[in-house]
Amino acid sequence: MNLGLISQVHSFGLFVLTGVIGGFGQGLIFPALSTYVIDTLGRKNKGLAISLYLTFFDMGMGLGSAFYGWISELYGYRSIYLLAGALFFAVSLVFSWKAPASDSS
Repeated sequence: MNLGLISQVHSFGLFVLTGVIGGFGQGLIFPALSTYVIDTLGRKNKGLAISLYLTFFDMGMGLGSAFYGWISELYGYRSIYLLAGALFFAVSLVFSWKAPASDSS
C-alpha cells in the first residue's frame, strides 16, 4: 500500500507521511520475519537462522537496488514504486499460501 502511495507523492507532507508509514512497516516486518525464520529452523539453529535471514535481506537490498535503478532509468520513479508494490503483494500472497508452519520447539 505504501509503495502505491509513494508513487503519488506531490507534496512534502505526503512525502513525510509515506516515510513514517514505511518506517513503521519496516519496524514491524523485520523482527517478525526474523522471528519466523528462527521458529521455522528451530531455536537450536538460531545463529544459522539469523545469519541466513540477514544474508538474504542484504542480497535483496543490493540486487533490488540495481534492478529498480535500471527500471527507473527506463520507466521513471512512479513505475518502480508501482512495480515494487505489485511484486511485494504477489510475494506476500505466495508466502501466505506456501509458508510452512513454524516449529516452536
